[in-house]
Amino acid sequence: MVATNDKQYGLDEMSFTVQSPIMIQPTPPRFLNYGNTSHFSVILQNQTDLSLLLHAAVGYSVVLQPNKRIALTYSVSTIHSGTTRFQFIISTVKNDACAPFGDAIEPSLPVFTRATSEAFATCGDIYEEVVLQPIKTPENVILQFGELSITISSTALASLTDAIISLYTYPYECTEQISSRLLGIQALWDVLQAFHCKYLPEISLFKTKLESDLNILKGRQYSSGGFGYWTNRNDSYANPFMSVHIAHCLAVVVNKKVFYVDKTMLNNALKYLGNIEPEINQLSYTKYWSQITRFSLMSYALYVCAKHLQNVADEASQLFKRSGFDKLSLEALGWLLVALSMNKNTHNNQTIETIYKHLKDKVSGTSETAYFITSYGHDGQSVMLHSNQRTDAI
Repeated sequence: MVATNDKQYGLDEMSFTVQSPIMIQPTPPRFLNYGNTSHFSVILQNQTDLSLLLHAAVGYSVVLQPNKRIALTYSVSTIHSGTTRFQFIISTVKNDACAPFGDAIEPSLPVFTRATSEAFATCGDIYEEVVLQPIKTPENVILQFGELSITISSTALASLTDAIISLYTYPYECTEQISSRLLGIQALWDVLQAFHCKYLPEISLFKTKLESDLNILKGRQYSSGGFGYWTNRNDSYANPFMSVHIAHCLAVVVNKKVFYVDKTMLNNALKYLGNIEPEINQLSYTKYWSQITRFSLMSYALYVCAKHLQNVADEASQLFKRSGFDKLSLEALGWLLVALSMNKNTHNNQTIETIYKHLKDKVSGTSETAYFITSYGHDGQSVMLHSNQRTDAI
């Protein structure tokens, strides 16, 4: 750009390409795995009109004709994982006829580890004697990677510490949440007393908390013996699933014999279970419930009665005749199995075997796990608070 004054100036531009006399073009793979052996090429290109003697490596030379190219092949093997880098350098022989030429490049590519971990578990008692556990190195291991890790746990329930703390500190207190906290902590009560984990509250604090929960539940009981989610107002009715769930909780508490359960509260809850079908029918919104939901709730009630050591085998047998498999969920069948086992006779034993066979046909699984898949449709979450995990547990 040139200018003579503010009104006279000129502008021009041009472009040009600088070409290297010799060029390197490597073609490595996109990646390598540990232990791989690979062959990849490097293309050398002579872009001059001269025949050039090129040094490509220590003790390795090649004559490249004018305006020609040649591919050199290299073999590489990986010895570590990570990122590998290659340096390629070529140069011409120094002479007086022409200036020396050269080129260099440093490509990189990742090297991945294909090793996977294997885990094995065994069980036993190391309380009174030394246990010798043979350990054999797996086949085809890669010695440069991994480790052998041995862990001894005093109980398989040790990992439930965080879950117990979560139950204890859970801030919300609807009836279902309070009773579920009682169920969970009472089920692990013996473990809490046997293993004094420093992260858990003292047993006395657990007792104070659970006694308070029982008093709250007592204050939410209807005269019918049932329970609501939050209150026992006169202008509302007990929730069937919630009432059975609370009775289930009371059964666990009574059997543990850790806390006192008010007799009137317990007897009224059992009375509600005995009238579960009329209690369901009197509610206006239950007309929208499916037959599977109704019969499953009745099965749950019979199961809880059995947990209170009541012989309800005949009632369970009659319920199964009325419903059949089509109107019972898989967890309802599990509840009926417990109720039917309260009085084992020829007829009940046949019914139990029939249910067992049906459940075996419904199980899904892998080499490590077995599980069930069931559904209540729209009633699953709103009425039964259902999950497939609960079905598996039952």
